[in-house]
Amino acid sequence: MRIERHFTKAGLTAYDSIAFKKVDVGMKNPDGSTVFQMDAVEVPAGALVIAADTTVVVDGAILGKPLDRSDARRLLTTIAGRTHTVYTGVALVLDGTEAVDVATSEVTIAALDGPTIDAYIATGEPLDKAGAYGIQGRAGAFVAELRGSYSGVMGLPLYETAQLLRAHLLQCLLPPASAPQMTAMCAAI
Repeated sequence: MRIERHFTKAGLTAYDSIAFKKVDVGMKNPDGSTVFQMDAVEVPAGALVIAADTTVVVDGAILGKPLDRSDARRLLTTIAGRTHTVYTGVALVLDGTEAVDVATSEVTIAALDGPTIDAYIATGEPLDKAGAYGIQGRAGAFVAELRGSYSGVMGLPLYETAQLLRAHLLQCLLPPASAPQMTAMCAAI
């Protein structure tokens, strides 16, 4: 699959998606579904690649995406009524220049009873999210406290991404003769 959209502003071109190839790795998930690996292919020269991933940790255990509805219930029961840590890493790459950062947030989920958890799972929303919840969706109502980055918990820490762009990559995007343009671009991020 290859999807590209070009955005040009102040002489910059970015891609919102890069080509990926879905590869069967010859393994099965516990639910019997096929394990796939996504291999990046043919990143165009000059393409800015931004990638992020989120991990939920409680008591030193990583809570990934639920395998099924039963696992979603287990994960939600684990985080209900307590605080957990959300780590979201972001990486930017442009023509071999790489910059990375991690946003760390503490999220407290209110106590949740069984019927509330079951009703949330029935929406399907938690089934593709680390820790089995999405703060930007219905589960936002379960968040009693957030210390850190809301956008990081959602999956792309905007502050850290902008800081990486300012510190590491904008000088690669604009020629040296356009210093005033660079200053204006940095201020806009």
